[in-house]
Amino acid sequence: MLLRGLLCGTFLLIGVTGMFLALRDDPSDDVWRHQPALAELNSAAGRSPWNPRLGATVGRYYALDPDIQNFPKSERELQRVIALAPADYRLWLALGETLSLEGKLAEAETACRRALALAPNHFDPQWQMANILFRQGKLAEAAPFARRSIALDEESSPLMLDLGWQISNGDQAFVTSLLPESPAVQLQYLKLLTAKQRTADAVTRWKQLPAGTQTELATSAREFVRQLIEQKEFASAWEVWATLPEQRASKPVRGAVQDGGFQAKPSPDACFEWKYAQPEVGARLRIDPVGPEGRGGALKIVYESEGQAFEHARQLILVGDGRYRLTYFTRSNQLASGSPPVVEVRQASAPQGWRVRSSPSMIGSQTWTRNELEFAAPAGVNAVEIVIYRPSECSTGGQCAIVGTAWFGGFSLEPATSTPADRSKP
Repeated sequence: MLLRGLLCGTFLLIGVTGMFLALRDDPSDDVWRHQPALAELNSAAGRSPWNPRLGATVGRYYALDPDIQNFPKSERELQRVIALAPADYRLWLALGETLSLEGKLAEAETACRRALALAPNHFDPQWQMANILFRQGKLAEAAPFARRSIALDEESSPLMLDLGWQISNGDQAFVTSLLPESPAVQLQYLKLLTAKQRTADAVTRWKQLPAGTQTELATSAREFVRQLIEQKEFASAWEVWATLPEQRASKPVRGAVQDGGFQAKPSPDACFEWKYAQPEVGARLRIDPVGPEGRGGALKIVYESEGQAFEHARQLILVGDGRYRLTYFTRSNQLASGSPPVVEVRQASAPQGWRVRSSPSMIGSQTWTRNELEFAAPAGVNAVEIVIYRPSECSTGGQCAIVGTAWFGGFSLEPATSTPADRSKP
C-alpha cells in the first residue's frame, strides 16, 4: 500500500484519512485506486493539462507514495491546478494536506482556511482543520472544528474522540468539549471511557443523560452493556442495563433471577436476561406457557441425540459474599439417558474455573419436582452464570445418548440463610 510508509503516527493517519475523504466520489479517484505508474499518470495529465482533478491526482501521488515522495513537486502541481479551479475546495484541502505532511503547518492552516471559506458546511474541511490545529497544539481553537466534523459525520466520532483523548492526555473536560448534541456520539464517548478503563466515569455519565436520550439510545446501549460485560465489569454493566427503558417497568432486582418463569420474549442481544442457544440438532427448545403452578411458564427441551453436550440457556447474575440457594423446578416425559440435563452455577469471569452442578435426578416421567442447589461463590467473584446444561459424558465413561422431554421452570435465587415460605412441591 502506498500509505504504509507514511502513516507512522496518529496524526498522519487522521490527516491522510481526511485527504481521502475530501477527494472521494470523484472520477479521478478510479485512477488513484488502480495506482498506475507515475509515468502513465504524467502522460495522462500531459494530454489533459486543463483537467484539475487529474493534476491533483499527480500531486497526491508525489505526496503519498514513499518511493517517489517529493513534496516540492506535489506543492507545485497542486498550486498549478488550484489556479485552474480556485473555487474547488478539495484542491485546497489536498494542498493543505501536502503542506501538513511536509511539516509546514502554518501554511497548511492557511490552505485549509481557504477550503473552509469555500465549503463551510462540508465535513472534510472541518476535519482537516481540527487535525492541523491539533498538530500545532492549539487544542481550544481546534475543538469547534472537531465538534462540527463529528456532527457532520457521526461515524467519524470514534477516531476523532480517541485523538482528542490522546492529544489531551485523557482530559475528559476537553474531550467532552468535542461532543455535539447527538445521542449516538454520547454513546461513543461512553464506549471510549470504558476502553480507557474509566468505567465508573462512563456509568456516571450514562446516569446523567436525560431519560429521553437514554430511551433513544436503548438499542445501541445494549452494545455498551455487552462491552462492559466482556471487560468483566459486571456490576457496572448491571447499573446501565437496569436503567434501560425496557427494564424500568419490570424494576429488576440485583442478585435475583430475571424472568425465572420464562415469560418474557427471548432477546437476541440478552445481557442479564436468559440467553438461549441457537437451534441445535438433537435438542429442540421452546417456551411452554404452562410451567410449575403459580410460577409462570417453562423451558421445554425435546431430545433425540446420540450423545453431544448442550448448553441450552444461561443467565448472568451478580452475587456477593455468603451462601446462596438456587431453587428451580423440573419435569420430564419418557426421558432416557445415562447423562440427563442438569443446572450448573459457574464463575462468570472464568467459565472453566469454579462451578457447582446439581445432581442429575431427572429421568423417566416425573411430575413437577422442586430442586435446590446451594453454593458460595469464591472470594473475589461478584457474578455467576446459571446454565441449563446437558453433559455428554456418562457416569460409566464415554458419551451417552438422550431421548425424551425435559422442562425447567420457577427459577429463583436467595440467600441460603433465609427460610422460603413454601418449600413444598407445587
